[in-house]
Amino acid sequence: MYQDDFKATVMNISLEKTTREELANWSELLEQIFNCYANQVCDSNKCHIGHIKAIFTGVGKDFIKVNIYKRELPADVVYDGVNSYQRIDIIVNSIINNISSETSVKVIEKCSKAIALKNQVAITVKTIDQNKIHDHENQ
Repeated sequence: MYQDDFKATVMNISLEKTTREELANWSELLEQIFNCYANQVCDSNKCHIGHIKAIFTGVGKDFIKVNIYKRELPADVVYDGVNSYQRIDIIVNSIINNISSETSVKVIEKCSKAIALKNQVAITVKTIDQNKIHDHENQ
């Protein structure tokens, strides 16, 4: 398996509730979403997760980080902060082999929407064009 076999997908996921929630509550929700995503995106032995990372940065030192390196392991979710949020925006970097970016986005949308519906959360998923972020040749 070579580094070129892994496809990077960068997404922005926005989650919004009608009330303000503490970071602990948002962290639990993200853990559910990303565990679902890791399990469903690699539902065959032909797929390997390089990494799935997500981050939310809030006011001051508030943050939530999500890391997944193996489908078999639960998401590692770390958070810190004192503020509550009605809306959080998460940047996701998903590097997985043998999966297209389109498939990756469809799976995270499916997981996000199912979990968001149960938890009364509005959610949007947008892909970010990596070429606009990492255009090293034109710098």
